[in-house]
Amino acid sequence: MVDPDLRATVLGLFTASAPPRFVVEQVTGPQIAARLGWQAIFVAYGTLAVVGLVVFLKLRASTGLSRRDTASPGVLDFKQVFTNVRIWHIAGMGYMAYSLYVFMNSWMPTYLAQEFRFSLANSSLAVALFPAVGILS
Repeated sequence: MVDPDLRATVLGLFTASAPPRFVVEQVTGPQIAARLGWQAIFVAYGTLAVVGLVVFLKLRASTGLSRRDTASPGVLDFKQVFTNVRIWHIAGMGYMAYSLYVFMNSWMPTYLAQEFRFSLANSSLAVALFPAVGILS
């Protein structure tokens, strides 16, 4: 959907979009839950996702991202992805790294709150430092 010289940049931006989301959710989630109840978190972040989708669709329409000037990969190209050992190694490393990342961000606030008597807001703030490092990197 984008020019060949921008594909790596677009893929990098898409891949790097998780850390900012985790930071926002870790920092604001406990405050939203304390003021409005835990159910409000689903409404708040669901609304944020819908707003992001609308912005994406408007940008896509205005920038011509739906235009495709290059040929689409064929079945043989797709097969090569699954038979390339290097791609399997990179995919495995990415899976392990992202699994650790998700595990740390979903489990650590509760662990810090229960084991070290941090408030949930303070433990979430501390855990938000982990994806913040990802944003900087």
